[in-house]
Amino acid sequence: MDALSNIETFGWGCVGGTIAFVAIFALPEVRAAWKEKDFNFSLRGALVVVGLLALQAALGGAVAVLVGDATLAKQAIAYGVGAEGIVGGYIKGAT
Repeated sequence: MDALSNIETFGWGCVGGTIAFVAIFALPEVRAAWKEKDFNFSLRGALVVVGLLALQAALGGAVAVLVGDATLAKQAIAYGVGAEGIVGGYIKGAT
């Protein structure tokens, strides 16, 4: 079995980062907005969410490449999902 290339690892890590963002941030926010009767959609709010999604996905990809030793797509996705905790652990350990 061939190991994933860096670009494949980054891509699958981005998928993991996106999964984490949707599960932790987006779904609870959508659920809260759905219950609110006076919810107003704003383009600015949507752009902020898309920007945060892109940052989380890029963080997931970067962690999968730089920290992980993924040889399978599911391993790279797992590194992407856990990226925020991995980076937080490194920062906490450095201080």
